[in-house]
Amino acid sequence: MEVKPECYPCILSFSLRTARQVTEDEWLLKKVLTEAMDILQGMNVPQTPPEMSTEIFKRLVRTLGQKDPLKAERERANAAAKKFLPEAEKAISSAKDPLYSALKFAALGNKLDALLPERFIAPSEQVMEQLKNKEFHANDYEEFKKDLSNANKLLYLFDNAGEIFFDKLLIHQIKKQHKKIEITGVVLPEPIFDDATREDANAAKIEELVRLIDCGLPTLGTPLHSCAKEFQQVFSEADLVIAKGQANYETLEPELAPGSPFAGKSVYFLLTVKCDVVSTALGLPVGTPALIKEL
Repeated sequence: MEVKPECYPCILSFSLRTARQVTEDEWLLKKVLTEAMDILQGMNVPQTPPEMSTEIFKRLVRTLGQKDPLKAERERANAAAKKFLPEAEKAISSAKDPLYSALKFAALGNKLDALLPERFIAPSEQVMEQLKNKEFHANDYEEFKKDLSNANKLLYLFDNAGEIFFDKLLIHQIKKQHKKIEITGVVLPEPIFDDATREDANAAKIEELVRLIDCGLPTLGTPLHSCAKEFQQVFSEADLVIAKGQANYETLEPELAPGSPFAGKSVYFLLTVKCDVVSTALGLPVGTPALIKEL
């Protein structure tokens, strides 16, 4: 999905929110925004929003002199998610269909994003009530179960810190029902905004369940054409891919188009719709948690 005009104010907004985590110096904040606008205006080849955002982040950290400006936010998100886990585990284990429930929690966990104006951090009682009443768009669930039952190798593309704790609940449920499946999880090799790194994966103890790798490239999403050859091979050999969050949807959608080397791959996007652009593309209202097989 290419950058749309509607993406510009969103990218500028989360660049400013990121900068405010480390400074309130107005001159420096204006400099961050000016440099971000320069990058947006200088875009002369089509890019996806995550690729453009990655480029802006790299400039931002140089300007701020901070390699990881959202480190504290990632840690807060991890702590909030960890506190919520007992309630989530109880809800999943008592559900009529635990796998479906775990998918829904993982999709809703995608709202745990430091760059959103409102995050998925609230008292457990309130959140549980929201979850019970929130509609989960999962028209492809039956096909997902079939693909999962036939899969020997699963590739799980993580998204945000905090959210990764909910991903662990889903992975645990998958392993419980499919004991022989091999799962490889993908995190960032270094911090970019609030996306999950190996440090966040360690906080969630993900390696108890999966083999951890990265795509060989410090970038948001998974732009396969730019990823390391070794990762492209891992992607190709996976029988099933679960791609979390909008960044993975925005970068993978063109990579899976007919005629591409990865066309026909069994990829499921698991996310909460966060913006009007993706809402229009998927035909779902903003705020909808969804499981969608590649279009």
